[in-house]
Amino acid sequence: MSKATQAKIGNTSVKCPVCCGQEFRGKKYQLVGTWLQTLDLEGFGRDALMLICENCSHVLHFARPAAITMEK
Repeated sequence: MSKATQAKIGNTSVKCPVCCGQEFRGKKYQLVGTWLQTLDLEGFGRDALMLICENCSHVLHFARPAAITMEK
């Protein structure tokens, strides 16, 4: 996902907690064993999603990427 877009969780738009920006670039990545154990997320699998705010570059991490929809 190289183009910045808006993201939603259900009907709620994701906003950056730092600058209130609403445009993000998304990138999928893999959670590895110790992170899963530390966050008590072993049952969620290993895929994760990071959203990088287009305005301030703050990074938001989501352990269940299927819950996030990116606007087109």
